[in-house]
Formats: sequence, structure tokens, C-alpha cells
Amino acid sequence: MKEVKAINFAYKMTDDVGRIMLSRKIINGFSLTPNDIFTFGIYKHYIIMVKENQNIFLKEFLTEGSQRKLHSIGRVSIPLEIREQLEIKDHQEMHIQQFDNCIIFNRSIDDGKNSDDDINYILKRLKEASKDEVFVYRQIKDDGKVQLTDGILKAFGFNRQSRVQYFLKENTLVLKEFTFDVKAPEGMTYTGQSRKVDHVVKLDIPKKLKEVLNLNIGDCLVFYKKGAMIYVSKLERKN
Repeated sequence: MKEVKAINFAYKMTDDVGRIMLSRKIINGFSLTPNDIFTFGIYKHYIIMVKENQNIFLKEFLTEGSQRKLHSIGRVSIPLEIREQLEIKDHQEMHIQQFDNCIIFNRSIDDGKNSDDDINYILKRLKEASKDEVFVYRQIKDDGKVQLTDGILKAFGFNRQSRVQYFLKENTLVLKEFTFDVKAPEGMTYTGQSRKVDHVVKLDIPKKLKEVLNLNIGDCLVFYKKGAMIYVSKLERKN
């Protein structure tokens, strides 16, 4: 496999709220401007950051739909969920690599895990990504709801005014935009349940359906878009 080299790389420290300053070389090399919006994903120990219009909602990337703006001074915040998952501490030294279609971060203490094969795979998958392939990973929070983002709603074809209708297909929850047609899609069970996306972009999965599917607070869910339907199942984490 041909060895991939970063266009630019640097070591930078995060501050006490997870912000990191990008170098001028990386900003210019990635053609960034203030208020550009990024979406983040995770692959192994790598953080992948792409521009908003690029699809990173891929099965192998733990993409939670978190988006952040580039500050006018070149600073960007690594989302809290990602910092917690990868155990990124305050003032952590980070290795930053800039490629033609993404910026990749990792903790400098993890540099020994880096491999050109991994980087090649990330770059290849991002180039192959189809708008029809949408996987999102979200956790059931303490209030029993799932926090979404405007980026996730857009990827799903929903908006902040959407009412979501729930169906069951075996052990999978299926979501679609609400209609008054009570007939379930073929192979699915009509539940009679629906919920509106609330004002802080949270989605409430009805208690009855959580019990049926054994979904509990803290569980991570996989949302997979296929056509007009969103399929939701529990992510079984590997030990």
C-alpha cells in the first residue's frame, strides 16, 4: 500500500475546555476561514474532523454528529463526548495531521499506535462516502432522551419541527417522519407512538418501546438511515 504523508502536521496543547489552536499552515493548507463548521468522528484512537458539507456519518467511524465552528483566531473545540471517550485530559498534547480531505488528531502519547494503513483507510473511506450512507452513534442520557444535533437532523432528513413516528421490526426500532397513515410499512409493527423533536434537539423514545427493546440510560444507540427510514439498535460494545 502506498504510504500516505500528511500535508502538514503539528503538536499542540488543548486548553482546560478542550480547545486547540490550529497552525496557520494547517488553516491555509485546508483552505479554512473563520466560522467554518466541522463535523467530528472517531476511528480507533484518531479524531477525524471534516468540513460540514462532507459525509463522515460512516459505519466504522463513531460519528456523533457533533459540530463546531472555527474561531476567528484559528481555535476549534474538540467535542466533550469525544474527549471523554478518548480520555483527552486538560492541556493534553495532540498530534495534528492535515490531509486534502480531513484533519486528523490523536493524543501525542498514542503516536506509537499510528499507522499508515489506518490513515490510508480513513482517507479512502471519506472519498468513497455516499450521501445515502448515514450512521450516527448517540447515547441515551440521564433524562432518558437522546441528544441530537442540527447536523444529525439534516442527515436524517428531519428538522426541529419534525414529529417522529415509531415502528418495530423484530428487535429494531424504526423511525420515520410522522404521517396520518396508520398502516405500518411492510414487515414492521405499528406502535401508535410518536414524539416531536424538542426545542433543545432531544428525541424521547417512548418508555414502552425502551422496555420492549431493553434500552436503558447510558446505552449507546446506532442510527442507520435507509431510504426514508431510520433504523435504531443498541450498540454492543466490545470488551
